[in-house]
Amino acid sequence: MQALKITDDIALKKDLNVNIKQLLSDAEKIKASPDWKPTAFAGVEPNAKESSSVIPKIKRLKHPVSSRQLPTAEKIIILKASTLNGFKFPPWQQDPSLSEFELDESSLPFTYATNSDTYLHILTRPASHRH
Repeated sequence: MQALKITDDIALKKDLNVNIKQLLSDAEKIKASPDWKPTAFAGVEPNAKESSSVIPKIKRLKHPVSSRQLPTAEKIIILKASTLNGFKFPPWQQDPSLSEFELDESSLPFTYATNSDTYLHILTRPASHRH
């Protein structure tokens, strides 16, 4: 519709107007039709559990992996950008294992501290003195 406002060519405006009217009439037909399916999902049959919606099987893509070696200058930029409030967060070389996210039986869950000094003090205190 913006193209219709922008163009000065009368013949092009006429063609655009016809196309817009056709698209609007198609949209009205879709709204009125209770059994309309998107053309991308037209061949997909609904599951027995989910008969009200059509959900296609989604193919998971692999994460892109760079094949080139980073130059030293880029590594320095990344390392400088990986510090936040004085703490260093070096870039990952690979995805972390799921075990890194599991809480050990002897560990306490993470708690938020508003003061970084308090946070460092909590980390250095023995577990028996923590609240």
